[in-house]
Amino acid sequence: EQFEKALESYSKALKECKDVDRIYVHRSACYLKLKRYTQALQDCQKAAELQLKNGVEGVSTTRTLFQKGEALFALDEFEGAKDSFEECKKKVGSESKLISECERYIRKCSFELSALSKVEDIAAQDRKMESRSNGSSSSGTSTSAGSTAAYSTCGASRTSRRPSATTRSSAAAAYSTCGASRCPGAAT
Repeated sequence: EQFEKALESYSKALKECKDVDRIYVHRSACYLKLKRYTQALQDCQKAAELQLKNGVEGVSTTRTLFQKGEALFALDEFEGAKDSFEECKKKVGSESKLISECERYIRKCSFELSALSKVEDIAAQDRKMESRSNGSSSSGTSTSAGSTAAYSTCGASRTSRRPSATTRSSAAAAYSTCGASRCPGAAT
């Protein structure tokens, strides 16, 4: 409720001061807390646009990049999130806590990208096997069964870019080895 009120206040302020990047950054933080990631990302993009236009540097831009990374990560856009965290890390300077947070998210993004790559490799192998089997048989039923088998092998859902709950819970061990506090896909 507190974040909803703050969100309302920032939205009112933006009606009067559309060119103040900090308001977008603060509203983005509220959206992140409320798990409204698409709106958080839009505010970060608007803040970054204004910061570039107005020549703003420093804490404001690093906060924008960090929040943009968080929003992209929550939206399963791991490549873009990783880029945001890497850029933020470069601009941080001596803020060691933020550097370590960026590094933690970069590791998480790398892990997720690696997992997605493996899922895509299995799916490609499955399609290759399907095309071979479809060439020798006229039955089309092996396609869906083959895809389901390939995806269940790696624990991914065909409709989701994220591994299944079973895989996510076992992936927590992998996160602990890379130093991350929790698996982003694990149930909280």
